[in-house]
Amino acid sequence: MPEDVAYLALALNRSVPLATLDRKLAAAARKEEVSVPGPFAHGD
Repeated sequence: MPEDVAYLALALNRSVPLATLDRKLAAAARKEEVSVPGPFAHGD
């Protein structure tokens, strides 16, 4: 979804973690070395 890109871009720009329950968004964030707290923190 387009808003997912915006959330990831904001986290990258602000150097903050990205909290999400979306597996694909969490995977994309980890790929960009953005911290993902919560159940998908380690790609589970």
